Amino acid sequence: RRPRASPSARKLASAGEGEGVRMQCRGKACISRTIRITRLRQCFHTPSCESTPLPSGMDNISSSGGATRRISEGEIRTFHKDGVVCLRGVLDQSWIEYMRKAVEVAMQFPGPHAEEYEFNDDKTCSTTKGRFFGDIDIARRHRKFRRFAHESPTAAIAGALMGSNKINFFYDHLLVKEPGTYAKTPWHQDQPYWAVSGQQVCTTWIPFDHVESHVSVEFVRGSHRWAAFSPYHFATGKQYRSTGLPPLPDIESQRCSHDIVAFETRPGDCLVFHAMILHSAPGNQSSQRRRALAIRWTGDDARYCIRQGELAIPTRDPGLQHGDNMDCDDFPIVWRQRAEAERN
Repeated sequence: RRPRASPSARKLASAGEGEGVRMQCRGKACISRTIRITRLRQCFHTPSCESTPLPSGMDNISSSGGATRRISEGEIRTFHKDGVVCLRGVLDQSWIEYMRKAVEVAMQFPGPHAEEYEFNDDKTCSTTKGRFFGDIDIARRHRKFRRFAHESPTAAIAGALMGSNKINFFYDHLLVKEPGTYAKTPWHQDQPYWAVSGQQVCTTWIPFDHVESHVSVEFVRGSHRWAAFSPYHFATGKQYRSTGLPPLPDIESQRCSHDIVAFETRPGDCLVFHAMILHSAPGNQSSQRRRALAIRWTGDDARYCIRQGELAIPTRDPGLQHGDNMDCDDFPIVWRQRAEAERN
């Protein structure tokens, strides 16, 4: 069952701020479908990223290029209060077209951590019910993803919202839900999965398709101020081992008790959310693809944190010690406040 938004529940924000849809309570929690994750087997042959030609005109895009407007004070306040904000029309369409082509190449040549989320009853790969594809660390392998992370306005957007003097790239995560996909992303916080501490940690979620609110990411507003909960394996629903963190509350069965919001987005928009906010995503029962790139960023107060128990990210040792500043080859600084001021 997909959530429907009551017209009276729509909240119109001021110009430039996202229009969120307060999701209605459901009489019953959605029936969970078992999701099986299959590691992709491949020979890791990818096209030469360094020789890939850029689209006409893209060579002129600078580190501030492609941005269509500044972030407002109201949007900054919304991010800190709610833990999530929808920024309308902050990316130029040239970046969107550039990345749509890059997404198709990345899906054809997945990396070692790519996953197919499958849900056929006989545990075979679905060919009729849609497809949920995910891959991470793509910027390490594909030049266009790396260029987007380093040169698009997304790092500056993260810096403006978090009030950080510098922004480090942490990792990127491609998420594609094809039409007819039932696979649901369960409720979770991001940061307990990661080896990073601090308040200045966030995600920019960039859609490359029109995403209606009923198939978009859902957030519990204000939950970025809650305590940390145990991570779970999406495939099995089992808690990560030995984290020492309490189990996650059953948000789905208690939807009426929470302020849950989702946003309809169009290409050029950007969702930005705190790494501790509780969020989830339904399947894609629309007629359109749902291609999105989540880029994770860290700011001034972030530190490398070797957590107790299981850990998902990073996928390789960056050479940092517990408590170290995040600056390193794997987590490069891609934006500084001083450089932005000099350009303006």
